[in-house]
Amino acid sequence: MSDALTIQSTRIVTSQKLDDRFLTAQRYLPDTEQQRMLGELYVVVEITRPWFPLSQIGSSILATCKKTYFEGTSTSDLVNFELAIKAVNDMLQKITEQGDTEWIGHLNAVAMVVIGKEIHLSSTGNADAFLFREGKVSYITSRSQDAEQNPVKTFKSVTSGTLLSLDTIVCANPALLDSIELGTLQRIVDDVSPYNASLELCKLLKKLKKKTVNAIVVRLIPESLASDDPDVVFCDQATDGLMVRCTNWWRSRGKPLAARVVTQSVTHAKNIGILTKETLIPRATLS
Repeated sequence: MSDALTIQSTRIVTSQKLDDRFLTAQRYLPDTEQQRMLGELYVVVEITRPWFPLSQIGSSILATCKKTYFEGTSTSDLVNFELAIKAVNDMLQKITEQGDTEWIGHLNAVAMVVIGKEIHLSSTGNADAFLFREGKVSYITSRSQDAEQNPVKTFKSVTSGTLLSLDTIVCANPALLDSIELGTLQRIVDDVSPYNASLELCKLLKKLKKKTVNAIVVRLIPESLASDDPDVVFCDQATDGLMVRCTNWWRSRGKPLAARVVTQSVTHAKNIGILTKETLIPRATLS
């Protein structure tokens, strides 16, 4: 019987607010069982202007998308996602009509829902989303010129698709691809967990002194490969401290080794039991 599939993800974020921009990567998993049927929502938002007051616009994008999608009344997750994107566009249009226009041409964002193996995604500006599958990479989004950003329809049309086992999706603000070549990104994320890929990306970003990257790494994996890895990595904090190294060693080597030792010990104990029962005990009885 084939192994059931599940989604595993890790966010790459900054632990501190950035003065020159609003930047965040968020994952939303509903609390209620009914809403969980609508899947998980991932959003990356960047506004390349001073953090305050445009942070309110960024927060409104997140809140509007989350509320509209998970409170959707349609039985179709695609329809609910389209309504959420429309609600975000309507909200941005109203903000523009009120005279707040500094965000126009400075917004990079991508919103994605994953329901089982199905995904729906929409983006604006120069935000990136890539699909890594069987050693190949595909662009899900296409970067638009700042002048093309329309405050009436900021987010573009919705892209939908179906994931295969071990597919990986990376959503990020443009600073990720501006800092790391796509081939390098592919090498890092291929055949590893989202958490380990995020750790490697953060190490490289620190080496390059890039502190304005937020991203989300999402992978569809068999449930047998699922782990309790952290779901966030801070790209502006140390990731190679003693505790982190010990934790990573335990997950990658210590825990599997301990499992093998337990298995071998149980087998050895059973063998001792069989030897005692079949050899020592009969001999003692006969003497």
